[in-house]
Amino acid sequence: MNILVVHRAWYPTGGDWTYVENVVNIYEQKGHTVIPFSMHDERNAPSAYSDYFIENIDYKNVKRGLATGVKVVMKSIYSFEAQRNLEKLLDNVKIDFAHLNVIHHYITPTILKILKKRNIPIIWTLHEYTPICPDSIFVSHGEVCERCYGGKFYNCITHSCKKGSYLASTVAALENYIHKFLNYYEYVDHYVCASKFQMEKYKQFGFFNDKLVQIYHGYDYASVEEAWQTSGKTDEKYIVFVGRLEKIKG
Repeated sequence: MNILVVHRAWYPTGGDWTYVENVVNIYEQKGHTVIPFSMHDERNAPSAYSDYFIENIDYKNVKRGLATGVKVVMKSIYSFEAQRNLEKLLDNVKIDFAHLNVIHHYITPTILKILKKRNIPIIWTLHEYTPICPDSIFVSHGEVCERCYGGKFYNCITHSCKKGSYLASTVAALENYIHKFLNYYEYVDHYVCASKFQMEKYKQFGFFNDKLVQIYHGYDYASVEEAWQTSGKTDEKYIVFVGRLEKIKG
């Protein structure tokens, strides 16, 4: 099968990429062909399909100015470029199903209607909580926050949840209102949650409960096992896990 894998970047960015890389490896080991759809970046892994990638959005280095700011905001909520490029890709490559990952703020959920129009089955691995929380992580000023329950995204604005900025919070809330109104989310066939907690939280917020499935993240242990077998120093086996350190994790 030809599997379209969509993600905001095609290079190591953190835990999200670790998952994507492992999923790609699994698909390829099973004999499937992976077609990536992402953003251009000099750090990207080489791909024969990079011509279809969209322009990079670098929020850390956005040039100041009203016109530039409005353009970036519009692209981060509704990407016409992503729609156009995906249409071109689908015109040239037969896709059996699409596997989405992190697309909010970059590729945007607007590509869902393109996939639906082509009758391409869609699964979406949820790496965060953006559809139900404008700040994606249920945290406001260092405290757990669920004020937006029931689609009350204006709370993100009144409490300046996004980066402590009224402007950034307004954009985040606007994005959620627009995507909820357009409701492209209904085009997804299955949403994959990495944990039972995540799935129950989405269910609590009434987010397409019948489409939610829970599958733990997998990992290819082959290289680890090979290292154990060749080290020859001890019979004891250890794994060193290094994750991103954040205050909210405790």
